[in-house]
Amino acid sequence: WTNTAVFPGGRTDPEILEAESDLTDDEFRRQYGGEFVLKRGRVMKEWDDDVHVRDLSFNPNWPLFAAVDYGYRNDWVWLWIQLDPMNNRVYVIGEKRWQQTDTEVIAREMNDHPLMRHCVSIYVDPSSPDDAAILRRHTGVGTRNNTGGEIMPRVRLIRQSLKLKPEHLPDDHPEKLPGLMVDRSCTKLVWEMREGYRWPESRGDGKNASEIPLDDNNHGPEALGRFYKGHMESLSESAHRISRQGSIRKMRRRAA
Repeated sequence: WTNTAVFPGGRTDPEILEAESDLTDDEFRRQYGGEFVLKRGRVMKEWDDDVHVRDLSFNPNWPLFAAVDYGYRNDWVWLWIQLDPMNNRVYVIGEKRWQQTDTEVIAREMNDHPLMRHCVSIYVDPSSPDDAAILRRHTGVGTRNNTGGEIMPRVRLIRQSLKLKPEHLPDDHPEKLPGLMVDRSCTKLVWEMREGYRWPESRGDGKNASEIPLDDNNHGPEALGRFYKGHMESLSESAHRISRQGSIRKMRRRAA
């Protein structure tokens, strides 16, 4: 933004502010500030219990989704997720976890859950189609497997939603809210988001350690990331296409 020929408004140029809104703090500092950002400590740095943890309940007027992360010795995670009518905010209203339990047993149990009849779809790991088939067969709910790819895009989608918006409002304004809120009953997910999910301490902790979070204490964020990748990313892309088409129409009208 020091190049005022490209960004006439400098640091407060609209394009710079839009990028700051869309990116995580680390990404913005690296891509637009030219800073070297060392990835250490907790992954979800934007998380704040006072901001993101609420008393939530099921709203029958909003769509309900589920997102899962398969496990056996590690946690097998099921998250209940709702969206507000404007598709602006994600609400995790419940979580359930199992260990050393087969997907078949879990699917039968969840079929009897009172929320299941409201569930629109279940977001799953595409690398386990057999588990997805079991969930479909026992719950009668369709699964969505457009949730794969590299892990970091999913992490970035979650971190972006942790930021308070709208940006033009002061931080203490009651209408300035994060894009993700979690019910306080989801104690394991809250702990993982707050401190459990971490970057490696050194390059010796694994392949590409400076770029990939530790594969530990991440099962809730993994399930949540499946939902963000499969559902929220497609909504964002659709909104971008509509906005772009509107801009093109305006340009054509001006040219005419």
